[in-house]
Amino acid sequence: DPVFSPDQNYIAYLQGSERISPTDGNEIVRSLSHICVYNLKSQKNQCIADELSGLAGLIGWTADSHHILYNKWDKTKLNIHQVSLD
Repeated sequence: DPVFSPDQNYIAYLQGSERISPTDGNEIVRSLSHICVYNLKSQKNQCIADELSGLAGLIGWTADSHHILYNKWDKTKLNIHQVSLD
């Protein structure tokens, strides 16, 4: 689900893509996720974190609207990470 920034200037959302990767002579389809932001003032989209395998979902924003918090699987643990708009 899209998540509005606290200052109401941005909407963060996940965008997925599929890529076929050869492994052991077989092809597999792997889903990669990107964290993207829609700027409500400029009406432009920007993907700020690309190819995050293991991405579980968006949590929200920091209070200053400068970072997005998200969950990501790292082997067997679900960890919280952040990515900056800059």
